Amino acid sequence: MNSDFNISRFITRTLSVGFALKAITVLVLQQKLESNFENPTFHVGVLLRYLSNIFFFISGFLAFFYEGKYYPRYVKSLYALLLLWIIIVYFRTGGSILDPGSFMGVKGIAPYLGMSVLFSANPLRFQKIMKLLLWLGLVLVIGGFINTLKLGGGFDRVSAQWQLRLIAVNLVWISPLILFFNYKTHKTLSLVIFGFSFIFSLLIVTRSFILIHILVFIFFMKVILKKNIGGIIFGACILLVIGMYLLPNIGVLQQAGTLLSERGDSDSRSLQLFLFLTNIDYNDFILGAGIDSTWIWGSRGAYAWLDNQVLLTAWWAGVVPIFIYLILFIKPMYKFLFKRKVDAQVKSIAFMLFLWVLALLGFAIYASISASFYHFIFCFIMGYLFYLIKFKLQF
Repeated sequence: MNSDFNISRFITRTLSVGFALKAITVLVLQQKLESNFENPTFHVGVLLRYLSNIFFFISGFLAFFYEGKYYPRYVKSLYALLLLWIIIVYFRTGGSILDPGSFMGVKGIAPYLGMSVLFSANPLRFQKIMKLLLWLGLVLVIGGFINTLKLGGGFDRVSAQWQLRLIAVNLVWISPLILFFNYKTHKTLSLVIFGFSFIFSLLIVTRSFILIHILVFIFFMKVILKKNIGGIIFGACILLVIGMYLLPNIGVLQQAGTLLSERGDSDSRSLQLFLFLTNIDYNDFILGAGIDSTWIWGSRGAYAWLDNQVLLTAWWAGVVPIFIYLILFIKPMYKFLFKRKVDAQVKSIAFMLFLWVLALLGFAIYASISASFYHFIFCFIMGYLFYLIKFKLQF
C-alpha cells in the first residue's frame, strides 16, 4: 500500500515537472523562433523540449502499468494498438531512435508515447494540475506581454508571429481550462490570462483562435456562470464598446485590427486541401506513406505538412491510428457534452475536446498531434473523463 502511494506521488511530481518544463520550453523556443528558422541549431530550448518529453514518458509509462486499472479496459487496448501501429510505421519507413528530431516530431513516436499521460488523470492529480496550469499560464502571459512590447505600432503579421505565435498557440487551448477551473478561487487572474490570450490571438491575426475565444466565453457565461442569453449579449456589447475604444488608442491593437480587416475572408486552406488530395497516392491511407512523405504544394514544391491533422495523420501513418485517436477523444466528449445532468466543469472538458477535434479537422490553424504542451494537456483531460466513465462519476 505504501509502495503504491509512493509511486502515485512520484507520478504526480514527474508529471508536474513535465508540464512546467513544457511552459518554459515554449518561452525559450519563442525567443529562438525566427533565428532558428533561418539557421536551425541545437540550443537550450531544444534540450528542454527533449527533457520535458522524458518526464512525460516516465509518468505516462508508470501510470499505464500502475493506474491503468482505473480506466475502461478498451481504452488501454486502443491506446496500445495506436502506439504499436505508430512505432511500426515509424521504423518501417526509416525512422531511428537515434534521430531525436524525427522521433520527437509530428511524424514521430513521441506525441503518441506521451499520450500515455491520459492514464495519470485521477481526480486528485487532475485538480493539482489544473491549479498548476494557472501559474504556468501566468508565466506564458508575462512572456507574451514582454514580447508584445517589442512589436511597436507598425508591425506586420509575420513579425507578430515571430514574437507571439508559440505562446498564443498554447494559451488558446490552456487559458479556457484555467478559466473553467480557477475562476472561483482566482477570478481576476484567470480572467486576465484568458484576456491576454485573446489579445495575443488578435495580434498574430489568427481568426480561428479569435473564434475559439468567443465560443469559450459564451460557454463560460452560459454553462459555468449560468447566465441567461440576455446577460451574455449585454456582456458582449460591453466588450465590443471597450474594444472599439481600445483599438484606436493602443498602437499594437490598432495595427492588429487593421491586419485582421485586410485578411478579410481570404481562404488558403481550401486550396491547400484540394492540391493535397490531387497530389497524393490514396493507397498510402492504408499503411501510411511514412515519416519522409511529401506532396507538391504549388510553387512551394515538396511539402511535408497539412493544416488538416486528421488527413495528415491518415496519410503518413494510415487510417487506423487516426481512427483510434479520434475514438479516444470523441467517446468521452460525446458522453458528457450532450447529457443534461452533468457537472458544469466536467461538461467544460468535453466542450474543449469538441473544439480540439474540430481543430484537427482543419477548423483551426497550428493545431497538431505533437509532443507539445497543449497536446499533452488534451490527452490528460481526456483521460480524466475516461476515469469518470469507469467509476460512473459526475453523471
